[in-house]
Amino acid sequence: MLPTKPQQEEDVNKSLIEKAADTAAVGAAIGPFLVKHREAVAFPKIKEFLTHLRADPAHKKIGSVGFCWGGRYCILLAHAGAEPYVDGAVAFHPSFLSIPDEIEKIERPVDIEVGDQDALVKASDIETIQGIFQNKPQCHIEVYPDQVHGFSVRSDLSIEKDKKAKEKTNENVRTKNNSTDSRL
Repeated sequence: MLPTKPQQEEDVNKSLIEKAADTAAVGAAIGPFLVKHREAVAFPKIKEFLTHLRADPAHKKIGSVGFCWGGRYCILLAHAGAEPYVDGAVAFHPSFLSIPDEIEKIERPVDIEVGDQDALVKASDIETIQGIFQNKPQCHIEVYPDQVHGFSVRSDLSIEKDKKAKEKTNENVRTKNNSTDSRL
């Protein structure tokens, strides 16, 4: 798990051995997850579920929301030619994106919520996404100052700025989904 902002600040005082142990722990946790949930295994399951939803005429529009690993799949389902597809997507601090390729292929409304200190979506990636989204009025990226990867789900709510950032992500999604001229 990538460190939160307070954890990053604590890391400054750690010894080299403690930092190496932390890095090893992250690798030990995420490695098996990525093998078990690699695209060749996970994406067909996601598509099967979405195909099932699309088969029901009661589902006129389908949106998706994804966090980290799931954010990428929400974006892929909003691509031109995606089959099945979603009508709109929200990706909170998406990871493992191929930028610019996977952003350029977006055809449907997409909202990306990301911190400017995200270790998986770097500042240069954010700038690239912003540039691409200038030509995609149905898309939006919100960048939160001083927020790290995962802030929208694991912020320290005792820190006011972190609490406000987390609350704003929820409000952004609610507002965009409920407005009459909604992108999503």
